[in-house]
Amino acid sequence: MKKTILILTVLTLGLWAGSAFALTSDTVAVSATIGAGTNSLSVAEATVAFGSLTPTEIDHRFSAGPMTVTYFAANSPWTIRTYTDNHSGVDVDEGAYAGLKGADNTTYVPLKVWNLNMGGTGTPPDPELAANWIGGSAVWVRIPEKDEHTSDPFTWRRLAYTGAEMPSGFGNYLAVDAAAVKAQAYSTTLTVEIISQ
Repeated sequence: MKKTILILTVLTLGLWAGSAFALTSDTVAVSATIGAGTNSLSVAEATVAFGSLTPTEIDHRFSAGPMTVTYFAANSPWTIRTYTDNHSGVDVDEGAYAGLKGADNTTYVPLKVWNLNMGGTGTPPDPELAANWIGGSAVWVRIPEKDEHTSDPFTWRRLAYTGAEMPSGFGNYLAVDAAAVKAQAYSTTLTVEIISQ
């Protein structure tokens, strides 16, 4: 009789332990619907001024900045691009209008930009070095006129984009070459925008 009771007790304990083990995990379905979201972008500086420039043989490229861009990318892929819009409508050589526009409305000084996505260290490269100005490891790159943009992202001047993200609040420096340029005031409105691709 004692032997039978002992066997029943073991079976009862075995069933209880098995039931307890089965209840140590479970699953729950979790879902969310995410809307399109809203991109945002702001430039901290109202103006970026080069000041009065006096070019010489050895000192004719000048930089200014930084221009600080703060953004939120709500969707992917995205691009932050920049351009001038000195001439409305598409022209045969729209690129001739890019950059800083002279007070005479006929002369333009090409405008370039640099940030960490263009290579180098945390400070802008020396624009006087030809390798930095026309191509090298850390380069100043030309800012196009708006109508030079096509649907091809390689025609855009991209400051940051999906795959080449920059921390929000990143600095950008601008540069011009004042050699052989007509003496007068030059200015433009530079547009910086974030777009979903």
